[in-house]
Amino acid sequence: EYQAEGHPESPERVKMTHDYLKEKGFSFQQAQVCRGDDLLLVHTRSFLKKVKENRFFDADTPNIDRIYDYAIVSVGGAVEAMKKALYTDITSFPSTIIPGIP
Repeated sequence: EYQAEGHPESPERVKMTHDYLKEKGFSFQQAQVCRGDDLLLVHTRSFLKKVKENRFFDADTPNIDRIYDYAIVSVGGAVEAMKKALYTDITSFPSTIIPGIP
């Protein structure tokens, strides 16, 4: 999906990062969907509606089918990583995968 020439997001970049961290012994867990009110802490309802309806995109953010579904999992992973970093002895790093990565 992020296939524009020179765009920093690519399945290859994410896969290389994942493979490197795995090789170094990092563990991974599946991100969960965030709570709806987490999104409302930083976005308006009207903005979220545009994203849900796939009406928000520009040259840097391609119009990807189901982008809202990917985003709420990405946010859920970031929130969980933040909680682990703040409230446990676990060093945490959110690395959510963009569409196209198995």
